[in-house]
Amino acid sequence: MHLLRFFLNECCNGNSIINATKIYFSKINKIV
Repeated sequence: MHLLRFFLNECCNGNSIINATKIYFSKINKIV
């Protein structure tokens, strides 16, 4: 759910799925 919402927000902001994926994983890496 959270992942879907994140991708939808990124796409609505004009980012591509690839960019959204990179941003998402970079956030996970910062948390871990």
